[in-house]
Amino acid sequence: MSASQPSRFAPSPSQSRPRTEFIFEQLLDSEEAAQLLRIHPKTLQRMARNGQIHGIQVGKLWRFRASDLEIWLRTRKAG
Repeated sequence: MSASQPSRFAPSPSQSRPRTEFIFEQLLDSEEAAQLLRIHPKTLQRMARNGQIHGIQVGKLWRFRASDLEIWLRTRKAG
């Protein structure tokens, strides 16, 4: 096939679009997240339901990003 003829094949994804990297942060379950915060899992779930801390509800289960827990801890007032 010459350079002037179009390819019969579609370009590979890396040729047709700029490369983007997705970084997915591991999600913690209620038990793991509560252990990091040293609180009861039910307390953490209640806080998530009330909007006090960011959580992701998947069906009946709650999942938490470690970075969201860290942000929550940093914004808490000491005392």
